Amino acid sequence: MPKLNLVYSHEKELFIANSQKERLETVNVDFDFLRLSQPAADDKISSSISELKKEWGLKEEWFIRQLGWFYDCDFDLNGWTAYLIRYPIRPYSTPEKWFAVSFNPVSKQLKNIGHELFHQPFHLFWQKKCEEIFKNIVNPEWAKENLVARDLKEALPELLNTKEFNLSEEPDNGHPESGEQFFRHLIRKYYRDHGPFTFEEFLKSIA
Repeated sequence: MPKLNLVYSHEKELFIANSQKERLETVNVDFDFLRLSQPAADDKISSSISELKKEWGLKEEWFIRQLGWFYDCDFDLNGWTAYLIRYPIRPYSTPEKWFAVSFNPVSKQLKNIGHELFHQPFHLFWQKKCEEIFKNIVNPEWAKENLVARDLKEALPELLNTKEFNLSEEPDNGHPESGEQFFRHLIRKYYRDHGPFTFEEFLKSIA
């Protein structure tokens, strides 16, 4: 089974920071871009990657199999890279097969990996179907995507808080947006009522 590539790239760190500059300034008004002018210290990189590889490696195959079962797909980690970065936002690119992981205690990094990977099969196998299902729900004019499908996608990592997907003791609470939190509530309720379920089962319950 392909493995997730865990690396630090100063070039990639700078690229992500520059592409997300407005968002970074929004979430952290004191963020210092000059701090990124030099790469992270070698000892910080090696210790973080070493510990993360060890802990993630123990759960990687099991977690990817769980994702495949949940989404009823053949998703794997072939070509996927997780880039370590020194700031608190963690974007990803499904077409380019990468996502960001902050330098954090390993429990938070494991939750970070699980959260970002939960999004990828949704984009690859289910997003178009969900957008079709929810196409008649009116979105604001400024919206660049179907916001209901987006909120659903962001809510699905709620399942990281269940024993079937749990990677660490760090809870996944998501974002405060009301749409996402409403779907998270529905996910918790469906899990309480039915136990482990597939995405298709849940989608049929809300469509």
